Amino acid sequence: MKPADAPVPGRIVAAYVIPMVVVGAHLLVVPEWGGAGWPLIGVIGAVAVVVGVHRNRPARRLPWYLLGGTILCGAVGDALYALDGQREGIFLTLSDTTYMLMVPLVTGGLLGLTRVSVVLRDRLGLVGTLTATCAIGLIVWVLVASPVLRHSTLAAADRYSIAGFLLGDLLILAVAGRLVLAMPRNWSVILIMIGAVASLAGDIAYAFATMAGQGWEDGPANIGYLVLYGAWGAAALHPSMVDLTTPLPPRTPGMSRRWMVLIAVSLAVPPVILLIESLSGGIVDGVMIAIVSVGIYVLVFTLLADVVGAHRQAVLRETGLRQAGGALVAATAQAEVFAAVRVAVAGLMPKGTQHSVFLAGEPVEGATTRIVPVADLAAEAQAELAGFADALECPILPRPRGAVDPGKVGGAVTIGADRRVLLIARDAVEVLAAEARLALERIRLTEAINRRDSDNYLRTVIQNTSDVVLVVDEDDTIRYASPALGRELGLPLPPSGRLSDLVTDDELAGIELTIAQARDNSGPDGVRDTWNLRRANGSRVVVEVSCRDLRDDRMVRGYVLTLRDATVESQRHEEEIRQALRTRPAGQNRHNSSNKFR
Repeated sequence: MKPADAPVPGRIVAAYVIPMVVVGAHLLVVPEWGGAGWPLIGVIGAVAVVVGVHRNRPARRLPWYLLGGTILCGAVGDALYALDGQREGIFLTLSDTTYMLMVPLVTGGLLGLTRVSVVLRDRLGLVGTLTATCAIGLIVWVLVASPVLRHSTLAAADRYSIAGFLLGDLLILAVAGRLVLAMPRNWSVILIMIGAVASLAGDIAYAFATMAGQGWEDGPANIGYLVLYGAWGAAALHPSMVDLTTPLPPRTPGMSRRWMVLIAVSLAVPPVILLIESLSGGIVDGVMIAIVSVGIYVLVFTLLADVVGAHRQAVLRETGLRQAGGALVAATAQAEVFAAVRVAVAGLMPKGTQHSVFLAGEPVEGATTRIVPVADLAAEAQAELAGFADALECPILPRPRGAVDPGKVGGAVTIGADRRVLLIARDAVEVLAAEARLALERIRLTEAINRRDSDNYLRTVIQNTSDVVLVVDEDDTIRYASPALGRELGLPLPPSGRLSDLVTDDELAGIELTIAQARDNSGPDGVRDTWNLRRANGSRVVVEVSCRDLRDDRMVRGYVLTLRDATVESQRHEEEIRQALRTRPAGQNRHNSSNKFR
């Protein structure tokens, strides 16, 4: 897929523009050559579409091939029409059939360019487009179609075929106009719109020429059809054509000022036409004006119903956010915050909407709210959100301290639902995530303050005791050490503040074993052990250790180690063993022998 802003090579432009201009100019100068010239125009346009699809490689190719088939069918129809003067009416029937075949081809192609994601999923844009199409169609009916249908000298087949052409042009113009409103700066879309307008202008010119008893080959209709084929072929060659089959970024539905002006003008068209006809001496198109007026009013009432429904949903979301705010203020733990978020998300979704929520407490990629395919999420999230194609991922936890990757956040709330629902609920979910983030920060700060106060209290109580108390975090960092560590044991706190740096390498395995046993022991007394530690002067000290795992205690969040100097007691125990050995007969004999030969 080539970038949308890449230039088209000059040789391709020349290979397309030069033959199109030469053949088109020849058709304008020599209309009798239409039997061979129009098929050649169609082949050039269709080849341009095929070359553009092969070169730019859009995500979906079938819609462009349908547009290429439309160009070919239109050119063949023009050629058949040009040959009708040489045969007795058979080519006119074939040309009308070919023209009618263009309508489903071009409509399917234009709708397929967006796979209905732009044209039908945005109800506001759809209603606005249909309203404007009804107004334009009424104008075309009054100015062109109605005079043609009332023309007495035209055959019925000619009158109905012209009306059918105009109706097809309006349908094409509606879809192309919706594309322009969705992507107003895309050159391929602009060229498609130019072709649609040229087709409508050509058929209008053809209608007036037919009523005047003239042919279209040497009139403005000829120019309109040439512009149609040339513009659509150029649209396929331009690299921006790939954007028409690429999913658009999510946009929040809303009624802009231009939509309001468009709908207001459309509402004013039927009464203005009715007023003009009444002032002109008689109402000729009253039935059609009434039908179009009813259609426009129904569309506007549908739009108003959508606006009222959206307002009702907004009120419900606001109420849900207030209730969630109260629950988050009362939360005292992360589990309570996550539970409140789940309840709030259920309230934010429209009634009856299927959805699923996954809350990640581990770091995730992306620090901004985004709508992503479920297939791109982690395996655990995919299992939780199975059955949904898209998910809304919103950060709920701040970036962990010391995180190397700034693109990661501490956790996120991920919601799986229909893409339209996610688009509507995105802002509310961001507000909910912000409230949850504040609640979690409040809980963390409260716990930190409580731990600090607890450490201060503990420091005051055990200031002069001979026992050493250490509070060690899960990452081996000594968060608190009582003064007795240096005063009684003569062990200075290591500069790194890590427990592993307090001992030598040969003693590290025993300390790790004690902590591992404490982690597996859920009893209140913890694990007891004896450590041999080395002082800074090289002497060794024997300490009795009691280790308790209090990581789940929100006031501690770590391991609590109590150390007591057992060096004197160990020496006394060794002396008792030596005395006991001396009092035994074997010990007395060794003692007498040593004194005898001294």
